[in-house]
Amino acid sequence: MLGRNKLIFAVILLAAIAALGLATVSEAQPRSIILPWDSPPPYRIAYLVAQDAVANDSVVAPSQLEATLGSLTVHNWSELLTVDVMAPIDALVIHKSALTEVDKNWLMNAYQRGIVVATFNVDVRELAALVDDPCITTDAFASEPYTGSFFIVASHLILGQPEDVALLRAAKVCGKAQVTGVEHWASERFGRSTDAIDTIGDYNRFARVLVSHLEGIKEDKQTFEADKHPAPDAITP
Repeated sequence: MLGRNKLIFAVILLAAIAALGLATVSEAQPRSIILPWDSPPPYRIAYLVAQDAVANDSVVAPSQLEATLGSLTVHNWSELLTVDVMAPIDALVIHKSALTEVDKNWLMNAYQRGIVVATFNVDVRELAALVDDPCITTDAFASEPYTGSFFIVASHLILGQPEDVALLRAAKVCGKAQVTGVEHWASERFGRSTDAIDTIGDYNRFARVLVSHLEGIKEDKQTFEADKHPAPDAITP
């Protein structure tokens, strides 16, 4: 039977390459990464980008995300809310051109519920402020300037009783340590990834990283529920 003070910490602090288990390559080497799926993965992803802000041949063009991730392109916050009302989104990708459209309070709450947030060419400090998560900027993450375009993907999910979730969030330990006062079954998953995104290989790397974050969030929710409510034959007398 599950006891009190039981706490799971599932922490992911990953650069994009490490998240995929890929070897680091030098600038002189090709970044040939292919997508491991033939059809878009089963996640509801929205892409917020200003109208005509991205060239059609860009690796981050809406058509690219639509074809490979099955994303829904929106150009303003009203369109995003309409998409989310139809069926809740699992991830939101934000292009720098649409930053002024973002409703910070809505995004912060969605991020805390487990929505994965990704950005193109948005400073890491700006992203951390948008979702109110200082964990993203720890250890000088993504602080080195990129010479071209870049992406950041972040996810941070805390599960448990409301009072325990509040304690964990206020402690800002980013899943690295136990927090005094947590009384029930709880879990924390934090992940962040970044890399350049100038070529189609870079884009494929981004797509795989994004899906990796989505799979991690899904798995954590399922594991948390299973551990919180174990099958009768799994309970120790």
